[in-house]
Amino acid sequence: MLMRRRKRLVVLALLVILATLIYAHASISADPLATQHFNDNFDTIIITKECTRSFDYITSIVPGGSVLTDDYEKCIENQADGWEYHESTVNDEWGYTEKYKRALELCAKSDKAKCLILEDDIVFINSPKSIFSRIKLHTMFGGPQTAWDCSKVGLGWFKTGQTGNKSICRIIDKRTAPCLASEMLRYALPADLALKLAQIACKVDQHRFLLTQHTGFKSYLGAERERDPLWVPAPPKTTA
Repeated sequence: MLMRRRKRLVVLALLVILATLIYAHASISADPLATQHFNDNFDTIIITKECTRSFDYITSIVPGGSVLTDDYEKCIENQADGWEYHESTVNDEWGYTEKYKRALELCAKSDKAKCLILEDDIVFINSPKSIFSRIKLHTMFGGPQTAWDCSKVGLGWFKTGQTGNKSICRIIDKRTAPCLASEMLRYALPADLALKLAQIACKVDQHRFLLTQHTGFKSYLGAERERDPLWVPAPPKTTA
């Protein structure tokens, strides 16, 4: 009898969650305060080589933030309003891990609570008017020890396993950014794998929801291998 009652309660709870999700997604574009919520609480950092690929598309939607670029001079030729530019040159895949560490350091210095870190080869899956509502919905229950992979299907309220695949869209809490930055070069790994281990070391819980998709533009690694099929990156620097 007790087991049957528990099963009914579980089913009822699941139905309530399902109804909440259906309602939330149906009304996701109806939150007029979502953009202001984003501006008040989120800093955006775009990681780019020379402000090409989807850079103009991203800056036409996101209100402003920081740009981490290999080519500072080229980027400021067509400087986007509301964006602050920083130079961080990448020579290989391991250098990109250092660049991601720099993005985390910028996040740690932000005056906002959280940072949306985007690579420049993404496209948002929703219309511009609903992007910030989606971010608000999926991150509303996160604390300082919560990070989101916003390139994978999921509900941002729930903890998932750590993902070391893709770093194209991540949301990091400013308070854990210093710890994550300090761990990034410890493992001598590509950025996405290093970030996974950094989150484990810093006791940051992984959540996920789908906000972006990869555009398919070539990465540095892919471009080098197309030029020379036998190319391999130089051994990474290690830290004590």
